[in-house]
Amino acid sequence: MAKKLKWAEEGILNQAIHILPEKKIAPELKAIIRKATAVSSEDRYPNVAALAEDVRCFLRGDEVSQLPDNFPRKMWRLMNKYRYATLILILSVLLLSSAITIGSLYQQQANLKAAQIREKKLTHLLSDISTHTHYIDSHFMRLEGLLTNLANQVMYLIQDAPPNNERFYWGADFENPEKAPPDLEHSSLYNRTVSIDYPVAKLAPGVRSQDMLPVLQKLAPLRHNFRKMLLDSRNTFTPASKEEVRRLLTIHGLPICWAYIGLERGLMYSYPGKSYKEDFDPRKRPWYKLGARKTAVYWEKPYIDKSGMGRVLACVTSLYNKDGQFYGVVGADVTLDNIIRENLTRPKAIGVVESFLLDNKGGIIVGSSQLGVKVEVSPDSKLELKPFPIKEVVQEVVRNASGLVESHHSGRSRLIIFQKIRSLGWYYVEEIDTATILESGE
Repeated sequence: MAKKLKWAEEGILNQAIHILPEKKIAPELKAIIRKATAVSSEDRYPNVAALAEDVRCFLRGDEVSQLPDNFPRKMWRLMNKYRYATLILILSVLLLSSAITIGSLYQQQANLKAAQIREKKLTHLLSDISTHTHYIDSHFMRLEGLLTNLANQVMYLIQDAPPNNERFYWGADFENPEKAPPDLEHSSLYNRTVSIDYPVAKLAPGVRSQDMLPVLQKLAPLRHNFRKMLLDSRNTFTPASKEEVRRLLTIHGLPICWAYIGLERGLMYSYPGKSYKEDFDPRKRPWYKLGARKTAVYWEKPYIDKSGMGRVLACVTSLYNKDGQFYGVVGADVTLDNIIRENLTRPKAIGVVESFLLDNKGGIIVGSSQLGVKVEVSPDSKLELKPFPIKEVVQEVVRNASGLVESHHSGRSRLIIFQKIRSLGWYYVEEIDTATILESGE
């Protein structure tokens, strides 16, 4: 009893315990009791109203003055007070999170599908361009084959063929109406008078005609081979009437526009027949120097044909007799316009901005935009090759590689696809608008 009286004097209270042992008294209620039963009056509530206000707050589940809420407790109190709203908020967050997750998964699937479609279209595109590159390769190989056949025929006529009575004409005959070939007439294609029945023979300055007559007579039957060579350079082998042949050779044009022989002894034999300047010497021509004493077929860089056919490529190879002695050079010219029409236009192509042929150093031999472009003849008829404008492509070409480079031009993405033409060592290049090819239905 004395102990309890001492506690009462000192204001010590028993620990507050809930009447039901399994339950605990809330911290807020303990704080209210502690404040209300403080020993010192200064530590107690100032009045009953203040005590009543804290009790009401406790009963309402609100914050009490004697135990201010920290942030976690405040949030917990709000969640308990507004349980329905909290539930809605939690469900909303879960739904939003689910929507974001689903949207992210959908976007990933869409991106994956778009990547698969892109890969499929690029694979199809690369396959188409590779097929077209093989076509270009076979086209140039066929032209080389025609030239090789002509070279073989030349040496056969010179060394093994029986005598013949074929007519031939000198260059001066083309300027004399009385001596000119009977079919000599103006050609809109060549923009001059030509003969499609007879080649022309031209001697280099200082070479005597009597020295070359035996050889020239042996070569006279070659006029038939010349004509056949030009006609066989077509991509089709359909028969043509005499009038159709005339129109092809003088108006419409064929892949090969000139075929010629330059002998080391100083004789030029060229088809179609036309006149030459007196000082013309085949041995001084770039095509002769390129093909002389070689064992393969070579393609010269583009040059301007001073005879009026515009920009041409010369294909040349050497002539050797049975003893292996160099005899001369045989060549053929192919117009760049024909190369553009036949090789730089891929059937059913979509999104192609421009296509090119590059040499093995990345120089532009010809571009599809040059079709029909007229070039003035200059004293130096050779054309300088401009480098391809995208350095990455040039670097890959120099490395002897084929592939794809993506670049940007005027704010638009471009695919640059380049494939090697095996027989030439050149490259076929297509510049393609990326959006157009990816948006296409193919």
